[in-house]
Amino acid sequence: MRSMSTKQNMLINTGASLFYLLCNWVTTILVITFSPSYSAAGTLAVAMAVGNIFATIMLFRARILQVTDASEKTRSGHYVMQRVLTFLLASIFCTVYSFCTVVVNDLLVVLLFLGFKAVESFVDVFHGVDQKNNRFDLIGISLMVRGFLVVISFCIGLLVFKSLTWSVLLMLMTTLTFTLLFDAVQSGKLDAVKPLFDVSILRRIIILSSAGFFATLFATFIVSFPRQLYALLFGNEALGVYAALASPTVIIQALVSYLYAPLIKPLSDHWESGDFPYMRRIILRVIAGAAVIVVLLSLFFALFGDPLFSFAFKKDVRSYLYLMNPLIIATGCAALSSFFSDLLIIAKKFKQVFIVNIAGLLVMFGSVYFFLNEQGANGISYTVIVSYAVVILSGAVIYLFAERDKREKILS
Repeated sequence: MRSMSTKQNMLINTGASLFYLLCNWVTTILVITFSPSYSAAGTLAVAMAVGNIFATIMLFRARILQVTDASEKTRSGHYVMQRVLTFLLASIFCTVYSFCTVVVNDLLVVLLFLGFKAVESFVDVFHGVDQKNNRFDLIGISLMVRGFLVVISFCIGLLVFKSLTWSVLLMLMTTLTFTLLFDAVQSGKLDAVKPLFDVSILRRIIILSSAGFFATLFATFIVSFPRQLYALLFGNEALGVYAALASPTVIIQALVSYLYAPLIKPLSDHWESGDFPYMRRIILRVIAGAAVIVVLLSLFFALFGDPLFSFAFKKDVRSYLYLMNPLIIATGCAALSSFFSDLLIIAKKFKQVFIVNIAGLLVMFGSVYFFLNEQGANGISYTVIVSYAVVILSGAVIYLFAERDKREKILS
């Protein structure tokens, strides 16, 4: 197949990823529409919160390294093996975490959802093979079909079996089947994806990815912990309302991350060559783009939020729309936080990535009880905003110093 341009890759990646994101959001609408109360939505929200932690551990932030890895010894099979090992780690940690933090009635749904996230996270290593070979068309097909399967299987579970448990189980079964029949096969045609075990190479992958992994894990806890704490303090139904309104706002983080994801390798190449004007143009465009999306989405929900949510949920949510603006700003901060973490990884500031994100985590733990008690559901958003602001500002400062050091190294 003819090699595609960066712009084509960005369009395919963004369009397909947004479709998959939309399909996942539809499940949060369906669970409210076809359930007599918000309790099932709260259960799904808890499962998603734990699932985000699971995915963070399993992904181990290795995709950036996989795509930019120029080592002659490292093969795609080593990254597949690394994903097997992190799957085992994620399974052990999140199973124990679930038994400690999730109410008994929600446990089965949470554990099944972890299986779904395991499949989703394993697909990522195949997509890394596709991206390295400039086959974003395969990534697009995978995302589109799996998104369709998620919605159909979720509907069958709710309408036929009248069960959230069956809905999540069917999501797991259908996406696993497609992954084995399509993603594994197509990626295998581009490169060998059979797991390869080599202690020294796996150690290298894990060490180089660990800073980004811990940073992402901390960033995930910044979002997940306030939600779980809110559910424990105020109940699943209260969290269900917040989660339902929060779902469409992730389009901000999605747009930012999906747009710059195809630029990871070009950014890495320009960093190595010392093309700092290019780097700064991209940074400013990402920041400006995130700000524009936040403003436009705020205006959109101010004008159309009431009829949109009333139509989607078939319930009156007008009294909850005050949650939207803080939610939108929090998601914009999450997007920029992720971008600056990736930027520091590209600049090979691995320890600094760890430091700035643990700073954000500490701010979250220090402020979450205050914000939840003072602001209720909005306290979740305010906690996230303050925590990610620390990550963004400190990340920006560290990058500027890294750029200065790199420039001096090139000139010397």
